[in-house]
Amino acid sequence: MKKLASRLRRRRYLLPALLVLPAAWLPTQLFYDGFESGTIDSNKWKPSIHPTGLGWASAMQPTFGARQGSKAMKVTMNKDPQGQPGDKQRVEHALKQNGIIHFTDFNQQYGYHFSVYVPSDWEPDIQDTISQWFAPKDVDPITGQKLDGPRGPAMSLKLKAVDEGSNNWVHYWELVLKWDDNPATTVNPDSFTRIVLWTENASSDLGRWVDFEVYLKWDWNPNGAGYVKMYRDGQVVVDYNGPTGFHDDKGPYYKCGLYKYTWHDPSANPNVTSRTLYFDRVILNEEPRPWP
Repeated sequence: MKKLASRLRRRRYLLPALLVLPAAWLPTQLFYDGFESGTIDSNKWKPSIHPTGLGWASAMQPTFGARQGSKAMKVTMNKDPQGQPGDKQRVEHALKQNGIIHFTDFNQQYGYHFSVYVPSDWEPDIQDTISQWFAPKDVDPITGQKLDGPRGPAMSLKLKAVDEGSNNWVHYWELVLKWDDNPATTVNPDSFTRIVLWTENASSDLGRWVDFEVYLKWDWNPNGAGYVKMYRDGQVVVDYNGPTGFHDDKGPYYKCGLYKYTWHDPSANPNVTSRTLYFDRVILNEEPRPWP
């Protein structure tokens, strides 16, 4: 009996020891906001609202409960009654570190964590972009002229409507990645590659908190080590290895909120005149090793 008791004591202390990860494997947290301060901290977020007066964001206590703690960020945007086809509207907040926008580094591994609540009464529309990994265009150091043409974000997460037949419009998630190994992306959209990494029915995700984890490495080299791995509620939905992003001086920065560039198109849903959703528990880590 004494020998058995001794073995059990040893095993009791062995298990926690096995669960301790080497320090070199632990992520470094670069950013965290759970909005518990009750404000949108200007040292953590850079707002972009257009047109002004038609959108806003606030840290508040949702009636349905926050994802963590008691508060979340509420984002609301109303349709511009004077808008014309091609007009863009946005209420977005870019992630900052030490008071300035956080541009990522190429060939560095990052992990993004954020939770999104899309209300159950969300009407289907062409598309709504809710997260962007936006790539700033390179600028000529002498003339100040932008060297890249129109190209949009390096990666974006969207909610869109898909007609499954007989005018049955259904909510879908979509994650889109772009990459270009040319030093300057031309005006011609065919100069870069666009890949739909994930699309899936989102109907069951409305009216509840959904957790996203996005692990990635920006590397535009076709023979490089770029990758994107995304989890939704702990389940892998994207496992991509290949080139990511544009051949730029700076890596993309992250922003979340609402962005609609099709709101005033003839094919847009005329019944959608306002949008509201919520974000909580936004985290950015530097990851020291590839995510499994």
